[in-house]
Amino acid sequence: MDKPHADNLEFSFIAPSPDADQPGSMITGRLVDITETGMRILSNTYLKPGSIIKLSNDEQSDVGVVMWTLKTKDKFKVKVRFL
Repeated sequence: MDKPHADNLEFSFIAPSPDADQPGSMITGRLVDITETGMRILSNTYLKPGSIIKLSNDEQSDVGVVMWTLKTKDKFKVKVRFL
């Protein structure tokens, strides 16, 4: 079951994403919800599906793959599946 969150988190690209910053660049987003298998985040930065990212905050540090990204009015909704 999804657990609602409103926490800020940082993440960096492990695998290159041509539409975003270089690998290792830190990007911030807001955690929307999280499950055992993945999470949804809001970001100001486009995250290309298939990109591998490392997520870290005070509570966790995980690696995931971007499954999809949807453009909203001023942000991007992103689904990440944990690896």
